[in-house]
Parts: sequence; C-alpha cells; structure tokens
Amino acid sequence: MELSAVFRKYAGEGDGQLALKFSGVPHLCNVAIEGGEAVFVKLGLLSPEDSLAAIRGKKLLEASFIKGVKTRKRLPRPVTDELLQGDATAQDSVGAVAQHDDKGGQTSAGSRPG
Repeated sequence: MELSAVFRKYAGEGDGQLALKFSGVPHLCNVAIEGGEAVFVKLGLLSPEDSLAAIRGKKLLEASFIKGVKTRKRLPRPVTDELLQGDATAQDSVGAVAQHDDKGGQTSAGSRPG
C-alpha cells in the first residue's frame, strides 16, 4: 500500500480524518485533511514533527477515512509534502500549532519547543 496513492484518494473525497496504521508503530497516525491538504498530523502522544519522523520509511499497512470530521488543531501551513515525501527537513519546518474551538475560532497558538 502506497501512502501517496492512499492520501490522494481520500483527499479527493473532501475534508475529514485519515487514520493510518504503519508497520512497527503501535499507534494509529491521524491526519487531518482540509481542502485536499494535510493540515495536522498526530501519532500517539508525539508532536506533529515527531509523528512525521516516526512514520518516515515505515510500511503502510491499513488506512481508513472518516469524512466530515473537523480538526480542532491546524499547523501554520499544510504538511502534505513532508507526509508524502518523507522530507528530511520536516522536523524543522512544521512549526507552531493553532487550536480552534468548535465554531472555528482560534483559541490559542504556540510553538512547540525544539
């Protein structure tokens, strides 16, 4: 199963949450998709930067998509390229996380310590 093909398939279906199971990784990796882009990535308790690093080079075993799920957290910019290409610079380029309330308003923003 190829991550780029799976992502393209579900990103074309609309906004939602993509749950990915990778070999050798005990937790599901959740990817928030909005407008065809990955706007947030989370693996267990890891930060988005560490989540991207943890799945880099791992084999994708399973994927499921929940259409219509709204994300409460967004990164300052999409991380689609880092997710699909396994870019070595992903850890330094993800940045701060913005958290949003149920009505879409921003409630807080901050940088994760490096």
